[in-house]
Amino acid sequence: MMELIEVMGNHRVYDSMRHVLSLLNFPKKPRMVSIHPDYSNSRIFTVSQNNYVHYTGIPLKKENFYALRSPLISIGTWEALVRGVPFCIIEEYHRRKNYKNFIARILLRPFCGHPVLSSTKQTCSFLREFGINPILVPPALEKGKGAQAGKRKHILFVGKLLPSKNPQLFLELARSFPKEQFVMIGKGPLFAQMEKEAKKIANIKLIERVDSREELFGCYENAKLLLHPATQDPIGFVAIEALSRQTPVIASKNAGASCFLPREWVAEAGNKAEWEEKMRKILGNAEESVKLAEKTFEREHLDIKDEYFEKAAKELSLAVKERWPALFND
Repeated sequence: MMELIEVMGNHRVYDSMRHVLSLLNFPKKPRMVSIHPDYSNSRIFTVSQNNYVHYTGIPLKKENFYALRSPLISIGTWEALVRGVPFCIIEEYHRRKNYKNFIARILLRPFCGHPVLSSTKQTCSFLREFGINPILVPPALEKGKGAQAGKRKHILFVGKLLPSKNPQLFLELARSFPKEQFVMIGKGPLFAQMEKEAKKIANIKLIERVDSREELFGCYENAKLLLHPATQDPIGFVAIEALSRQTPVIASKNAGASCFLPREWVAEAGNKAEWEEKMRKILGNAEESVKLAEKTFEREHLDIKDEYFEKAAKELSLAVKERWPALFND
């Protein structure tokens, strides 16, 4: 029996990718297999603080179909290319302001003609520059119901406390809005530093972890606004989670999910004054902002029940069939 094997990891940001893969129209429905390798044990070398090249060594068979991680970080994807097994790539890289773009183009060019799925418009735009035509599969989840605009309580930050997530700006903004309540949820290397500084700010609450997914989404549902000031983040799934509960979001241009937001909700990561201005506009127009968050969630196909994902699956099926027609023989 044919197997469809995905090696994306168990983060919910990939749920929409898995959904599209499950809709592929092979003649006989393959058995879906999800492999979540321990990347800490498969690491070959570190590229940066949050990125490293790995090799998981999963068995590759030509009768199966694979969804593999970017060849920029996965040696296994190169092995699949050399062995000629059928696969698609899950690519998250998007344009930087340095030499890495040149290196990425060189490393990705051998995969022109292979099916590629990308989570953001920035990645799609970058790949099209040198002949790769990706299928956009936005990160998505089911729509829920947030509180009415007038009953929302706090301004929210959710994420790992890393330098790249820029939590320091959230603390500074809490000082700028002393009449608003700020809630920061996250743990990581900067937790002790954030905890020490948060104690000096009367209107901020720091939570290292929540006990359940329901509790986390309760925080989204009661948030006036989510702030995602990351200096670097390939996607930023917290923005999608917030929008699913009609919560307005301000995100930095460096976050992949910013491509789904209204332009007036996107800011420079280091420009505190710009964040303050955008926050005042959203907080001063709470009801309209909640409605815009809901419209954005629907317009950008961020609801996993959206018909868009069926269309993406058909497009992927055609690309796979063109590349590996033998997979579609009865």
